[in-house]
Amino acid sequence: MKRTVFYFVDFAHTHPQLYRLMFGYIPDAYTYPRYRLTAGAAFEDLMELIYGYKVFTISDDFGPNDMAVLGSRAQIGYGMYAMLCGLSNLFVANAIEGPFAQTSNPRESIAAFLNGILDAFIKGDLARVLGAKP
Repeated sequence: MKRTVFYFVDFAHTHPQLYRLMFGYIPDAYTYPRYRLTAGAAFEDLMELIYGYKVFTISDDFGPNDMAVLGSRAQIGYGMYAMLCGLSNLFVANAIEGPFAQTSNPRESIAAFLNGILDAFIKGDLARVLGAKP
């Protein structure tokens, strides 16, 4: 999972314009059926990677009004996807002068940063920090 997050963020960081195009940062991207199908297939693959099995398939034909059903099937997946996009956007917004641009090895610094964030969720640090009971 960590490797996937790193590669996703690294791709966005090193190819910001392509990332913007791929993830709908163009007006009305979802009005194009081919874009919708391709985006859906990519999300389907990501959910399978996270859960280890097919959570849904494109042939299930979920629409905008089916978010409650799909959301209940893939809550962790949506959370991870939101994290991927948010972290990627952090580096895309200021790709050249981003937070690690001045370090000796920006890719390594980004990987260490991402590793710490992911560990907070994967290892349960979030629950500990919030004082949640096991």
